[in-house]
Amino acid sequence: MKEIFDENDIPAVLPVIPPCSPSRSALNQSVVSVNWAVSDHDLYLSLAEKAIKRGVMPDYDSREPWFMCYSHSDADVDETLNVYAEIVKEVKK
Repeated sequence: MKEIFDENDIPAVLPVIPPCSPSRSALNQSVVSVNWAVSDHDLYLSLAEKAIKRGVMPDYDSREPWFMCYSHSDADVDETLNVYAEIVKEVKK
C-alpha cells in the first residue's frame, strides 16, 4: 500500500499494530497519535467509497486499523492492492 501512495505522490502513514494483546488500548493510542487531526479526511473518504464500490471494505474511520486473518488469501491481498492502485489514480485527477 505504501508503495502505491508513494508512486502517486500522496503522503501516507500506514501504522502497523502488532498482534492484539492485553495492552491493545495502549497500542491504539499510539496509532491515533500519528497526527490524524491534520490528515486529508476527504481524500481518505473518497478512497474508502471507491474501494467499497469495488468490493474492498475499509472502515470509513481512517483511525480504524485493517485486520487480516487466515481466511484472507494471497488473491484477496492482490485484489486489495490492485483496487487501491486504480482508485489512487482516480482521486488524483
